[in-house]
Parts: sequence; C-alpha cells; structure tokens
Amino acid sequence: MAYQRRQLIRRTYGRNSSWPFDKRGETKTLFVLGITDICRQVVIDDKAYRYGDIVQENFIDSYHNLTRKTVAAFKWASRFCRHVNFLMKLDDDVMLHQQRLLRMLQDQLALNFSAGEVMINTTVVRNVSRSEGKWYLPEEYYPNETYPPYLLGACYVISSDLVEAVYNTAVQTPLFPWEDVFIGICLQKLHEKLTPIRLFLRVNYVTFVVNNDTIMVSKMKHFAAVADISPYLMELMWSAFRVETF
Repeated sequence: MAYQRRQLIRRTYGRNSSWPFDKRGETKTLFVLGITDICRQVVIDDKAYRYGDIVQENFIDSYHNLTRKTVAAFKWASRFCRHVNFLMKLDDDVMLHQQRLLRMLQDQLALNFSAGEVMINTTVVRNVSRSEGKWYLPEEYYPNETYPPYLLGACYVISSDLVEAVYNTAVQTPLFPWEDVFIGICLQKLHEKLTPIRLFLRVNYVTFVVNNDTIMVSKMKHFAAVADISPYLMELMWSAFRVETF
C-alpha cells in the first residue's frame, strides 16, 4: 500500500509541474523511509534512482519508529533546505488542494510559524482496552495526565527557521512514542505558539462520512488538506481539484 500511495502522490501533488506558479519559488516532495526487507529495497532503490525523491535512514520502517522517521525528515531539511520558506509534513493518506494551500500561506511570514490542527489538553490513555491500547502509556513512562499542545501529525506546516531549531532540540530530547506529541514537546521547549488551521481535515473524525463518494468529494474539496482517506478517494479528490480550484 505504501508503494501505491507514493506512486499516486508522484503523479498528483508530488509532481513539481502540477503546482501553480508561486512567486516564492518551487516545491519539492520527498518520501522519508526507514530500512525494509530486501525485496522492497530493490524497488525503493529503483524509484530513488528514477525520481530522486527518497530519503532513507538507518532504522526499521515501522509504526513504532514514526518519531525517528519524523526526526530524520527534520534532519534532512535542516541540512539541505535552509533556503526554503516552509516545510510541510504529510502522511501518505493525505490529499492536498494546492491552490488553497498556497493562498493560505501567501501572506504568511516564514518566521516562527508552526501551524496545523492544534491538539490541546489531550488526555493520556491509561486504559489498555482493545479500542485504546494502541495509544496506552503507563504513568511511570509519562506521569502527566495530558500532553502539551501539539500539531496533529497527519499534516502540518513549519517555517524553515523552526525546522533546524526543532531538529537541534529533538536530538537532545528523549524519544517519545507518538511523533506528533514529540514534535509538540520540542516546540514547547522552544516556547513556540501553535497556529490552528481550520482548512486541514481528518475524514475519520467528522460526521459527513457517507457511502456516496461523490458527496464525500464535494464536501472534502473545500479544505486545503484531507487526511485518513483511501487511494481511491485521493484520486477522486485530485480530479475534483483540477476542475474547481477555488
């Protein structure tokens, strides 16, 4: 599935030529990966050579290493992308509305800016039930009852000056299981204020989820970024964005 999503992104918003002209310059889409098995690695090496869009670090590519993967992205960007205005971190189940995203950022100063869906006073899960066990943390690991404010990991934007600052803070901070909370901890150490963006949407957390794909897309296309959707819906949304860009 990860390979299919990467290919989908490459032919949609990951293609530089698909972006509208912007006076601030070009965009670049990169995929950050860990180490995988030999068969998958052969495919990864081929695509890395063909597209030049893969950053791979020395850790096992798994859900439990998402924090390491995110830190690897900040590491690469802080070394090779200091000239950019913004870094946008996206999961591979997110579709972008490029025009809306650019308009959202066009008057934004690329300085001390971190924005996304801001999570505040999120309760730490202490219940080991099947429904919540994925996010369970014992008190001895994290004694506080709530997490610090953080940007939901599905998609967020950070100005380039903060990218390096977050990375330098991250390498001095004990790793935390949830990558978005970990980045929130780093931003809290930097005394940064988080900016909420209402144009970012998680489909699994809204009430308009219906069985009719056309209705779904018609409602989702009013957002700049939509997360938690299938490759099929990503394709439908991309087609809808090509027709209606405002």
